[in-house]
Amino acid sequence: MPRSFLQVHNVSFSYHSSTSPVINHLTCQFETGWTGIIGANGCGKTTLLRLLTGELQPSVGVLNLPAALVYCEQRTDHMPSGFRSFFVDYNPLALRLKSQLDIHEEWIGRWHTLSHGERKRVQIGVALAQEPDILAIDEPSNHLDSEAKAFLLRTLKSYKGVGLLVSHDREVLDNLCTHILYINPPECVLRKGNYSTTIADVEKERANQAHLAEQGRRRMKKLQCEIHNRARKAAEADAKKSKRGISRKDHDAKSKKDLAKLIGKDAVEGKALNRLKSQMHRLHQNQDQIGWKKPPPSGIRIQQAERLAGTFLFHIRAGQISMGTQVLEFPDLYIKPEERVGLTGPNGAGKSTLIGWLLDRMEINPERLIVIPQETDASGAEKILSRIKNLSGDQIGLLMAIISRLGSDPARLLETELPSPGELRKLMLAEGIRRNPQFIIMDEPTNHMDLPSIRHVEEALDGCNCAMILASHDKPFLDRLIHTRWIIKKSESGINQLKTV
Repeated sequence: MPRSFLQVHNVSFSYHSSTSPVINHLTCQFETGWTGIIGANGCGKTTLLRLLTGELQPSVGVLNLPAALVYCEQRTDHMPSGFRSFFVDYNPLALRLKSQLDIHEEWIGRWHTLSHGERKRVQIGVALAQEPDILAIDEPSNHLDSEAKAFLLRTLKSYKGVGLLVSHDREVLDNLCTHILYINPPECVLRKGNYSTTIADVEKERANQAHLAEQGRRRMKKLQCEIHNRARKAAEADAKKSKRGISRKDHDAKSKKDLAKLIGKDAVEGKALNRLKSQMHRLHQNQDQIGWKKPPPSGIRIQQAERLAGTFLFHIRAGQISMGTQVLEFPDLYIKPEERVGLTGPNGAGKSTLIGWLLDRMEINPERLIVIPQETDASGAEKILSRIKNLSGDQIGLLMAIISRLGSDPARLLETELPSPGELRKLMLAEGIRRNPQFIIMDEPTNHMDLPSIRHVEEALDGCNCAMILASHDKPFLDRLIHTRWIIKKSESGINQLKTV
């Protein structure tokens, strides 16, 4: 494949329902290799990918796009175009991709029973088989276990075109990317290097901006005191020049006033005051140029529900769960009222199936239960957003305050017709927190979330004493939060085993 590049000149884009542009005057060039796209949930990362692959047209500006473009969307709801032909394609590239991504031929007849991690690998394999000049992938490591992520990295490193990658996964960004585009509306800044090197530069710049801004604030505060004192002295000087209150016959007093005006000593205070005001104006301009803004408050606190009576939240005897061609065997399962369980296992082992099976057998007030599935389709997302928009003003205010502390713009979120998957997870978590939960179940809780949001969710869950089941491949996330591990071992025999540790 010849060396490719993608040129973007002065591109802006706004949705009809939005009061401000999502992308604003972006000019840059993307060259061969992988460029990571970083920013908070809802800042416009997915919108930018759709613009750069021709799915959306810019409101303003020019995009010079090659003919062969492929966009791998974040969701895995739908079978990708070319799914079946990929499985019956036996040319060397297709065979290599199926091998590298550990894609099995028998998957061709069971898309709807594939795990989301298996679907993601197929989605990427189908895209790479088309040999596009530009390949845009939204959250490629979502749902993937460590082995599948290793398959993914090896495969994506072999791609020779212009790669655009939206991800929150530091390992993926560091291993693949030679450039990082940081989106912080209304600005987009392209930096050379992988995530770790560029974020170090970003943090240094932010620290320097904060230092300069603090120096400016101190100078402005001191100058404000000087202005106040000079204003007082100028007022006193002005009073000295005034003849009001002087008797018409007091010629000596009037002469002194006229002499003060003639000498001009009293005008000094007024001139000094004007100079100080000019300095203050320049300081305000400097502060605007520095561009540093104090970060909004972050982190949320989950109000504690009343403690449930009894030793166990639930206790289920050992048994089996049928999963089509596979079976999941499990021992006695129980959870105490404040126990945190980490559920782990490879893709397709039965984690999501187990969660659904347990939910059908739990006797817990739904109002006290937070359930956030691994994926929510577009129609489900629309229903959740509609339900939230119909809440009372006070309830929406509480939800939006929580959303803000998780790093998203509440105003932009209420304007959107369909929230991003990351924003949707925040909405669902915020809605549950409002109900004072006793039990939280999250399937892949860090999927679709930006890095600051993951930290905020960790903090919120760490401070909550209710019971939890957290199914995740994110080891640092689980290491911080859980007390107990449920580990599913996948077997070639089709009989998978769950063990508790």
